[in-house]
Amino acid sequence: MTASTTASSPAIHAIMPNIAVPEGAKLIDFLKHTFGAEETGRHSHGPGPGFVATVKIGDSDLLIFGGESARGHELTTSLHVYVKDCDAT
Repeated sequence: MTASTTASSPAIHAIMPNIAVPEGAKLIDFLKHTFGAEETGRHSHGPGPGFVATVKIGDSDLLIFGGESARGHELTTSLHVYVKDCDAT
């Protein structure tokens, strides 16, 4: 058996961390404000006002599932984010 290493999107890597939280839009705003994150994509996901978004922080990508479709599917997650000056950040 052979495995494909071709991602379906340039923003999706072979392994990509993800976070699922109902308040995904607020999380993205926090990441933009705190770490200078760039939202690189967003589209509807699941029933209701759910979405999936890709966010870039430095050279790393993060997948965020947000909205009501994430409720009940929250994932315990921790992230180690390198910043040049933690006091300034």
